Amino acid sequence: MYAGGHLLTSALAGTKIWGKTNLTFPTTIALMLAANVIDFDHLLRYQFDDGTANSLSLHWLHVNSGVIFLGLFSLAFFVPRWRWQALVLGAGLALHFAMDALAYLFSYNILYLGAIDLVMLVGLLVISFRSELPVNRWRLTLFYVVSWIFVNGIQGGLHFIGGYKPEMNGWIYALSPLMLGIASFMFYLFFRKRVI
Repeated sequence: MYAGGHLLTSALAGTKIWGKTNLTFPTTIALMLAANVIDFDHLLRYQFDDGTANSLSLHWLHVNSGVIFLGLFSLAFFVPRWRWQALVLGAGLALHFAMDALAYLFSYNILYLGAIDLVMLVGLLVISFRSELPVNRWRLTLFYVVSWIFVNGIQGGLHFIGGYKPEMNGWIYALSPLMLGIASFMFYLFFRKRVI
């Protein structure tokens, strides 16, 4: 899945689960977004990835995700004060891997994934306005839309306008996790003290 899709799925899932945790809304969404930084492992084998490879069978952290889940669930079980952070981060990782599998199923076809993104964006905005959220809905909407356009614009611009091919330019694989890591930080920063 491209960065925009990961951003939307993380935000959508975080919006739906935050009330079932003892975490704040900004912390829940930030952790869901932060789970996507796992894509830094794409830098290790970028020569074998043309942008359509199955991440779950090629990239080191994706392939060894069971060890990561074991660590997170052990943390949740043995350290109660970190339970919800570990579980939400684990949920974010599981969602990330599921979306990578879905993108591979669609051969990373930009039209299919773009259509899925648009459906998710509309769903996210509808859910955000229909749910009881402790943040300003218009500010939240603006954040989601601008972030989605920004990350897709960067990735699309480099590929279609710049002509950069991932298997020859490994640094491209740093952009998605970097942008989603920044989005995680910015979301937490913008919304942690803001209330309706």
